[in-house]
Amino acid sequence: MLPTVNYRDPNKQRKYRSELLQIYNNKCPITNTTQDLEAAHIVPWILCNKININISYCKYNGVILSKKIHRSEFEPFKFTFDYPNYQYYDDDYIKIGFITQNDYQLKIYNYRYKKILMPRSSLYFIRYHYYEYQKKHNPNQNYLENIDYLEQIKHIDNKSVYDQDSDTIMLPV
Repeated sequence: MLPTVNYRDPNKQRKYRSELLQIYNNKCPITNTTQDLEAAHIVPWILCNKININISYCKYNGVILSKKIHRSEFEPFKFTFDYPNYQYYDDDYIKIGFITQNDYQLKIYNYRYKKILMPRSSLYFIRYHYYEYQKKHNPNQNYLENIDYLEQIKHIDNKSVYDQDSDTIMLPV
């Protein structure tokens, strides 16, 4: 088990945010706003820290979101990425849509048919968010456990995620 850190390192957080701003061209890929942007962890930071500190500041475990969507809708799982229906865009990116509650008052509701580009390696983390959303909104369904694969991640570089034997971990399907 890896050590747990109970505080966010400001230097690592700045680097994480900077990398995400670069990936998403300094705007929220959902709303296209350039104002009040936040670096949102797909797998929550506190959980990353408990499971595998290597993914706490991984750029693939993040997306730039407008502050309002991030805190009020993404973190509480009022929407998620449409993991089962993503499409390969090219070697590095996927195109993915959203699943949301059928609530027109949600800010994301207006963007429910939009698809965004995300790094292909983000699929590791999108899968987690998708299953957590499903567990919350469809509690009677039997969903697979999705934490084990996060514990296997030992090293991340600019293109791939590796396990303890330095083997590339295959993207989830």
